[in-house]
Amino acid sequence: MTGTTPSLTGLSPALAEAFRRHGYTVPGIEDALGSDAVDALGRSDAAFVRRSARGAGATGALLRLFVLGDALPRSEVESLLTDVAVDDGVRAGLWECADDAVRALVDLRPVDIGHGTRWIFSDVDGSMVHTVTRPDHVLGVGQATLSLLRITPSSPAGSVLDLGTGSGVQLVHALDSGAAGTGTDITPRCLELAEATLAINSLSGELLRGPWFEPVSGRRFDRIVANPPFVVGPPETGHSYR
Repeated sequence: MTGTTPSLTGLSPALAEAFRRHGYTVPGIEDALGSDAVDALGRSDAAFVRRSARGAGATGALLRLFVLGDALPRSEVESLLTDVAVDDGVRAGLWECADDAVRALVDLRPVDIGHGTRWIFSDVDGSMVHTVTRPDHVLGVGQATLSLLRITPSSPAGSVLDLGTGSGVQLVHALDSGAAGTGTDITPRCLELAEATLAINSLSGELLRGPWFEPVSGRRFDRIVANPPFVVGPPETGHSYR
């Protein structure tokens, strides 16, 4: 990728190809790790998932890298992701590399939100990895999001607006249902990861920066969805979600 600065969006097609090849999919993880490990992943039991992943070949290695926050040898990452240069990943913010070990800087996991495996970019999951929450943290797909998706209509709609798109998971759901999708968010980090989420799933949608309805003022949509935002902060006494 000479001549341009690598981006998460630009690396996404090669990542998707490698993920499919190594079974880093929802059914692939269950086949490789077993249903107990999948359940443990759903409840953020990192210790159980790690024990299962260590003996699960390439699928387990990718899960350790992109969900559990484990550092993998550079040579192992190069063999798993042959078309993603480690240095390009560093410059894109996909991972960091020190002492020939690679550690992911994003959470990148497969989920099934009703249309088979989709991969979702988000920031590192603090329930799985000891990490410092960044001020513009982008939440991943938790049980609350999955519950919301289960009741979100998937009937045909010509256009869908996703307010506060975050990682883009609601937008992916809308696009998979055949709608033309638009996502708005006030945070550039959200739009960066949402763009990569669309790219890794070979989807195309409109992403606009700004608060709530402001970027689409005067426009009409057939359906409007939103995953209500949390106020994200350090896990200190006195911190509240609202």
